[in-house]
Amino acid sequence: RVLGVGFGILLAVLISEYIGPTAWAIFLAVLISFYVGRRLGLDPGGVQQIAVSALLIVLGAAGGAVDDAAILHLANTVIGTGVGLLLNASVSPPNYLPDARRRLLEVGESIQDDLRTLTDAVRTGISNDEAVTTLHLARETNTRLLELDRALDQAQESLQFNLLGRRQRDMLKLYQQADLALEHASIQTRMIARALADATAQDAPQEWLGPHALGEPVAALLDMAVETLDARMTMLHDGNLTGGLTVDLERLSACQSAIAERSGPLEHQLRQGGWVYLGEVVALATQLITDLSVPATRFDAAPERGASPDPGSAG
Repeated sequence: RVLGVGFGILLAVLISEYIGPTAWAIFLAVLISFYVGRRLGLDPGGVQQIAVSALLIVLGAAGGAVDDAAILHLANTVIGTGVGLLLNASVSPPNYLPDARRRLLEVGESIQDDLRTLTDAVRTGISNDEAVTTLHLARETNTRLLELDRALDQAQESLQFNLLGRRQRDMLKLYQQADLALEHASIQTRMIARALADATAQDAPQEWLGPHALGEPVAALLDMAVETLDARMTMLHDGNLTGGLTVDLERLSACQSAIAERSGPLEHQLRQGGWVYLGEVVALATQLITDLSVPATRFDAAPERGASPDPGSAG
């Protein structure tokens, strides 16, 4: 914006020198200012600032006073910018990082509760009411994620022009990466609940979901996901925001093998619509375990939170 104001002043001086304070001068000042502002990538306020700077000089000064007006306006801009930066460096802005950390832990604990509730229900033979209730709880967790996003955005704005806030900005980046890891976990938990809600709602045999059928081995896999999330939350409480965990591949493989072994005698039921949902639950739970184990710095951006990624989420 300072460069834009400087350009606006230079433009006004040139127009006043060669055209004078005419209607054409005003037209050219506005047209060129808007073009240059767009090329500089300024927001609408910055673009208007260039045009206003040019017009103040073109219309506010006459004859030999143009140079004096230009110098005065430039001095005002530079001094004002310097004072603003000095105040941001010397007077600490509000620190929103503690609030962001608190919300980060709240989101993690909410995902823990959702996943534990889902696991306990699967272990005893989940019903459609239990699956739908857990799905609604998981969607409420998404609201907490949005609140966490707002807290992180607020912290970023407060630190943006703080010249002495480098350490806090580095910490904010870690919070943002940890937030992204929890976002993945929230989405996967919600999609598991969605798959189980659909499985229990279909007009097909559902005995395969019973505790003595696939309930126990699927719950064992979800237990592993809960334990991995617990370990991740312990790291967050200890201040380790982005570190990784070691995946117990032998245990993970044993859980998957137990599910496959129990599925054999239930193949006739599963062919009537159960295979798709069972495969989705196993795949999502496995992905949840591995995602929570890798360092948070390796995550890509998740889908936009305003739109629920689970199918049929509007229901």
